[in-house]
Amino acid sequence: MIHGTVVGLQARMSVILRPPGRSDVEIEFVVDTGFEGFLTLPLAVVNELQLPYVARIDANLADDSSIAAFAYRVIVVWNGIEREVIVLGIGRRPLIGTALLEDCHLRIPRISHKSRDRNPRNPYPGYVSGIFNGLFFDAV
Repeated sequence: MIHGTVVGLQARMSVILRPPGRSDVEIEFVVDTGFEGFLTLPLAVVNELQLPYVARIDANLADDSSIAAFAYRVIVVWNGIEREVIVLGIGRRPLIGTALLEDCHLRIPRISHKSRDRNPRNPYPGYVSGIFNGLFFDAV
């Protein structure tokens, strides 16, 4: 089981990266269920870790625009197992996408029903916008 935290409304977890020829690096990532890839890192971090270049790709963003992105290879420790994944060198913050979450169960339990949003104009009644007590990933 992999544990993380919720900060504000962002689910976050740390992942260990094993860059070639370097010591392990632990980086905190934001879980982004709208991102279908494995990981993103700011390009400055990719360059600092000297990750091996794979290819240039066109990345489709949430607003349906496309940008050029560079893909890199890295080994991560995921649920205690080494996995080789692709990292896109884009953005300002590290993201975990659904490709890495595949075959996992994401659960974010809440502490209290008092954190439930009771705004009558909320189009998503019952959406919890308050306090959470943890982030858990269960490998299936």
